[in-house]
This record gives sequence, structure tokens and C-alpha cells, in this order.
Amino acid sequence: MKTRRSAAEPAQKQPPLELPDAPELSTLRAWHEGLSSREAVARFLPERRSAGGSSRAVIGHIRRQLAAFAASRQREDLARLFTGTARKGAAAARIVAHAVEALRSAPIPQPLIGDDVGRWLPPRVATVLHKAGIRTLAELTLRVPRRRRWWTAVIGLGPAMATQVEALFASHPEC
Repeated sequence: MKTRRSAAEPAQKQPPLELPDAPELSTLRAWHEGLSSREAVARFLPERRSAGGSSRAVIGHIRRQLAAFAASRQREDLARLFTGTARKGAAAARIVAHAVEALRSAPIPQPLIGDDVGRWLPPRVATVLHKAGIRTLAELTLRVPRRRRWWTAVIGLGPAMATQVEALFASHPEC
């Protein structure tokens, strides 16, 4: 059962996302080139597959990790490559290799004052802010003064969502 976090609890800091390591990337590339998931995992990650474990689950984990990393770099185009239906063959393996190389050099994005709130906040929070007429981070900074219970002026925004907004501003004080 999920429980709500109270406003008094600090937001837990997520560990920074990382690209999969070399053996994981080799496994994914071999799988895209046509090796079965069992063969690819057995060749490059034999220690990862426990007795009775699924090789497809290992491949899926690597793809989800790449998609999450791409999303953290705001490269939704590359994230879709790893969340959509996987293609196989040499051409697909090359596309995946190029995508991984693009992710290696992708900078960590920084918020700009004119960015839409949906780019930096969870969809649920962004929807509430949009309904309140707050579209950009600039508009949000005007509505989030340095006082307690600022969120009560925004209909539908409670303490938990307000904590997410405050965490954004705390992690990016320049905006």
C-alpha cells in the first residue's frame, strides 16, 4: 500500500542516473544483432541471470535504464527508442549504438526561466499548475514566494506536490 509523504518529510534525493556498463551494453547490442536473449546474457552477463531468472528481464532492465537516462537528459526521442518495440538486425544495432554514444555526450539539462513547468515537474503537478494558469517557470517563481503554505493559493496543489516544486527550486537555485 502506498502512503503519502507529509509536507514535513524531506524529499528523498534520487541517485543520479547512469548509463549501463560495458557488459550490459554489449549484451543489448548482441541481442539487437540477432542473438537470443538467453545467449546474449550467457555470453556477456553470466553472473546476472540467477537460477530460474529470465534473460528477457535482464534485457528489459537494460532498456529501461537507457530510457530513464535519456529522459533525464531530456532526450525523449532517444527514450522512445528504448521503450518502443525493439527491432532486431544489424541496422537496429547500429541505431542503438549511435543512440548510446549520443547519450554519453548529452549534457545534464538546466532549467530556463521560460521553460514549461511540464518539462521539469511530474505530469500530475504540471497539470494542476496549468489549470491554475501557471505555464512557465517564470510564472511559477512569481507564485512561490518564500513563505509558508504558499500552495494554498493554487487550487488542487497540496503539500506533497508543493514539496516537489520546492525541491525543483532547491536543486536549481539559478531559476
